[in-house]
Amino acid sequence: MKNIEKLKNFINFYLVAYLNVCYTNYTNSDEDAVNCVNHILNEMLNNQHLYHSNHKISRNIEIFRERYFKGKTYKEISLEYGISQNMVRIVCKKTMRRITEFSFILKNEEIRKKYPPKMDYDKLENLQLETRTYNVLMREGYTKIYEVVDDLENHPDKIKNLRNLGNKSFEDLVNKINKYKNNGEM
Repeated sequence: MKNIEKLKNFINFYLVAYLNVCYTNYTNSDEDAVNCVNHILNEMLNNQHLYHSNHKISRNIEIFRERYFKGKTYKEISLEYGISQNMVRIVCKKTMRRITEFSFILKNEEIRKKYPPKMDYDKLENLQLETRTYNVLMREGYTKIYEVVDDLENHPDKIKNLRNLGNKSFEDLVNKINKYKNNGEM
């Protein structure tokens, strides 16, 4: 199925961050690809208030499912829904973009469930890190403590291999995070 291959490529390219947190048993099989995207589509329908979407989201999801899960052509879908083939293509692309955006919302929700609320709001400055360590983390886009904790727990090599973060800085970071987690604050 050509459409399933497109769906798997889409997942591997755009939804990696979501898969790492929410769908850890993903094996890149056809069934997993469909289940993963289906899960996100169902969450989009159930949580439209998070997404601020319009009323057409359910129709767009139906069109997306017709195209990628049932393998229908643009022409078949356009005849069924009374819209042009080009509009079907646009709806499918838009839905893919929305899936990507919503997967980041879901990822952040999962991370928030894992860590205490205080950690979610605390900025990186509150760890009182060495200037070099702080600057390295900020340059890489870390602004909240829970982001660093999540990567330390799930991908420690990612942080350890950051440019200009040596062993001493890494050990300092781990010690400050552990102290923060044990005491609830610095």
